[in-house]
Amino acid sequence: MKTLGYAAACPVRLPAGPVARLPEGPSLDPAAATRQSTTG
Repeated sequence: MKTLGYAAACPVRLPAGPVARLPEGPSLDPAAATRQSTTG
């Protein structure tokens, strides 16, 4: 966490049951990640 700039953050443990119910999304597309947003 320190490497990402969250040295003061305190992680919270979550129960495995609810976490397992979170839907998995598609992987990050490296090509899409390098494109600049035209909105905002």
